[in-house]
Amino acid sequence: MHVAILLLIIFTLFFVVDIEAQLRTGRAGKPKNSECSITVTGHGVVSRPPDEARVRMGIFSRAETSQAALDAVSAVIRNITDMLKQNNIYGANIKTEHFSVSPEFQFIENERKFLGYTADTQLHILIKEIAGVGTLLDKIVEIGGESIRIQSVTYALSAESRNAAQKDARSVAIESAKSDATQIAASVQKTLGEPLRIQQLSAIATAGRPIFQARAIPAGGREAGPAPIEAGESEVVVDIEAVFALHA
Repeated sequence: MHVAILLLIIFTLFFVVDIEAQLRTGRAGKPKNSECSITVTGHGVVSRPPDEARVRMGIFSRAETSQAALDAVSAVIRNITDMLKQNNIYGANIKTEHFSVSPEFQFIENERKFLGYTADTQLHILIKEIAGVGTLLDKIVEIGGESIRIQSVTYALSAESRNAAQKDARSVAIESAKSDATQIAASVQKTLGEPLRIQQLSAIATAGRPIFQARAIPAGGREAGPAPIEAGESEVVVDIEAVFALHA
């Protein structure tokens, strides 16, 4: 009898404690985090003048022997490299991306005729003083003549400039999201509250368009003055997603 009474008391106490816990955690029926909220996206775009240029060029030579073709290309590379060093472009800013030497043939009346050996290489140059790009290209063509092929010149933002532009674009994206959320909140007779979550979806820096893409003209046929090249502008785009609280 006493055991049954004791068990009843214990069960009653447990039930009361459980009810109080439920009331503390859910008096309003829902946790605070489940209050009304709105999710919007923000799009931020900023334009900045590029501060570096990347030049890709091909250098080739044809000769009767492989060594002669190789020596001719090597001499052009050496002269171009020396000129670039004089203009404070050296080290990691000059990169050889490809080098090959191969025989060349031509079929004439169903017979294969040996024409000689062709040596070919590709050079990648990073220029950080973009005001002098046109002058440098002129000097490169003057050194290499018909052995030079300027494949492309692309303007872009340096890593430091790109990071700074991304910060600005991110601020623009957040303001855009807040503006949209405020307008939506007003349309449903709500007041926009604090941001509950902000997530960056993407950050893209678009390189400048290819400015110069053509076969270089031999020095004797060029017009006077540096090559006319315009840097244009580079864009940095940031997209974010934001969740704001809505209050009555």
